[in-house]
Amino acid sequence: MTNDIDPVTPEVNHSSPGNILRDARERLGLTQEYVAKELFMTLTKVKAIESDQYNRLHSDTFIRGYLRAYAQLVKVDLVSLMSIYDGQAKILGLKEDFVPVKQDVSNRKIWQFAGALIGVLFLMWLLSVWFLDNRKTNDYPKVNLAVQNPTVSVNATSSSVASDQSTSASASSIVAVNAETLSVAIKNDRSKFESVSGPSVAQGNDTLEFYFHDECWVEVSDANGDVLVTELKMKDTQLVLKGQSPFDLKLGNAPAVSLKINDEAVKLVPALGTNVLTIKVSRRSDQ
Repeated sequence: MTNDIDPVTPEVNHSSPGNILRDARERLGLTQEYVAKELFMTLTKVKAIESDQYNRLHSDTFIRGYLRAYAQLVKVDLVSLMSIYDGQAKILGLKEDFVPVKQDVSNRKIWQFAGALIGVLFLMWLLSVWFLDNRKTNDYPKVNLAVQNPTVSVNATSSSVASDQSTSASASSIVAVNAETLSVAIKNDRSKFESVSGPSVAQGNDTLEFYFHDECWVEVSDANGDVLVTELKMKDTQLVLKGQSPFDLKLGNAPAVSLKINDEAVKLVPALGTNVLTIKVSRRSDQ
């Protein structure tokens, strides 16, 4: 219905966000009931937005989410609209100061160096064990090569044949003994190496599971600084995210959210007098 209409840029004047959105809605011929249905809002909230009654919209986080959704529906330039709202929010004291969590880069580098050093020492230990085992393997048991001379000599030809057969049998015995000893040594080396090295365990991504009992604005970023989600979630909806912990979370209505990380419940307790909560969530092994 409104796909071919260019976004409307609010004029720089004293118009409020509510007036701008109401004028855009009326210009498109839309009703408040239609807006409420499309944005999954109550009619009361649509009227509160158009009349700039921000005290009925929970908090600054909720207000921003509602304004963004409304502006996209009626094709109003979002940047200009939010700039006007920021000016009003400062006057009304609605803006919340969000202090970003600063990652301790120095500690991370120290742990990385310690891990690399441990890995090098472990590799050197494995090489020394392998070298010592190989030295022990080279010390094969000596085989008595002495062959008794026959007591009765029939003739020169038979004596020579017997000597050749005896020598051949001794050589075959030596080869068999050496092969058996080498096989046992290799098996011992392999079993020792396997017992030292052990199986490797691959670590996967961490999983966040949200359940929303009421409307809530949610912002999530992982340890790499990647923003995983920034949106308004409706009542009785679920959200599952994967990434690297620790996660930075901001919830506009924390009491209405149930949260788990790797199937472990996380307790969400906002400060007294507000439902907004900014928190860092880590898996149990990082705590």
